[in-house]
Amino acid sequence: MQRLQRNPTFIPLMTGPVVNAVVLAALSATSAMSGLILGFSIRLAGL
Repeated sequence: MQRLQRNPTFIPLMTGPVVNAVVLAALSATSAMSGLILGFSIRLAGL
């Protein structure tokens, strides 16, 4: 019974930082891709 009571509180502590890292990585990847697309479109518009 103790393990069943500890798991619900132990799992979020372990998955919290992992989820935050994944979200930050996804945001940085999307921002980098949007930046590359904007730069590429600006170059096409300049040409």
